[in-house]
Amino acid sequence: MKALILMHAPYEGPGSFGEVLRDGGASVTTVRLYETPDAPLVETEFDLIVSLGGPQNADDVATHPWLARETEMLARAAREGRKVLGICLGSQILARALGAAVRRRSAPEIGFSAIELSDRGNDDPILAGLKNTETVLHWHQDTFDLPAGAVHLASSEFTPNQAFRLGRHAYGLQFHLEVTPELLAEWLENPAVRQQLVDSGGSPERLLEQAKEHDKRLRWLCNSLISRLVHLM
Repeated sequence: MKALILMHAPYEGPGSFGEVLRDGGASVTTVRLYETPDAPLVETEFDLIVSLGGPQNADDVATHPWLARETEMLARAAREGRKVLGICLGSQILARALGAAVRRRSAPEIGFSAIELSDRGNDDPILAGLKNTETVLHWHQDTFDLPAGAVHLASSEFTPNQAFRLGRHAYGLQFHLEVTPELLAEWLENPAVRQQLVDSGGSPERLLEQAKEHDKRLRWLCNSLISRLVHLM
């Protein structure tokens, strides 16, 4: 298994996703698009493409021209039936690549709270390890419409579209399963990220406590999801 991980910010690494892939023997290539915007993106060289989160807007190609290249690559990969997993911003880029709109919410959704699987989500081959309701980490202000032909998999109280699948192998997850307490601490070292949490009424100290409380379950869910995706036929 050869996996490509696309990073959009220095503090938003793959977390548990990267650990599970490497522990499973995958060859992992990480491209930091914020540092190497002209890095070659050739989907045919990889069995799995993981697009992570970031502070950018999926349509902000004027400021971040590499977004256009990533969007085109994800569109090709999805059309070709390759395994694609978009997380947070990555899910928005994937939705945009598949022709859906990405829109700004009136307020951010930040913190640990529940998602609820749809009937199709409960039957989904890679989400089968999740309970009908799971507590996950949210950190986003943009949201996406469902791409045409996509299967709606999950929602939250404030965001109707939390997860989708197109075809058998292309998945978008608006929420975060991969964030460990250590990774969250890295996020919160960024002044803009920390301030966004405070402005939304959150406490960095409390959020880190919650990350520790949910760490074991989220690591298990990451392992289940990635293992199922890797072995998905």
